[in-house]
Amino acid sequence: MVGVQSTGAVKAGTAVVLILNSKVQYCVDHPEEICRLAKAKAQVSEVKRVTMEDMEKVLDRGEEFEPLVDKKENLPSPVSNLLPAQDFRQQGNEMRRKLWLHNVKVKLIVLGMVVALILIIVLSICHGFMC
Repeated sequence: MVGVQSTGAVKAGTAVVLILNSKVQYCVDHPEEICRLAKAKAQVSEVKRVTMEDMEKVLDRGEEFEPLVDKKENLPSPVSNLLPAQDFRQQGNEMRRKLWLHNVKVKLIVLGMVVALILIIVLSICHGFMC
């Protein structure tokens, strides 16, 4: 039985040697394909390296963004963001009305003073209402 196992192992070993020889011969006969394969492997390694660096940067930025995300969650929703704009518009309109009313009051006071000044000048020239 030992002889049978040895013979089987020798046959398997011989088959492996033949396969390896054919593969080596193929590599010797087609070096350009081996170069292309080596270049492709180098490119894959470079892409893997760059991807890992990018992932590390993303993770670092993720740690920096966590406080911003927390702040964002505390902000009001977009629908409620319209309310401050409406409040701002309403307050702007109220301010515009107040300033217009103030402007009208100032103009009336100046007009009253001009009328009073003209009246004083006319009264001083005419010595009363007998002109």
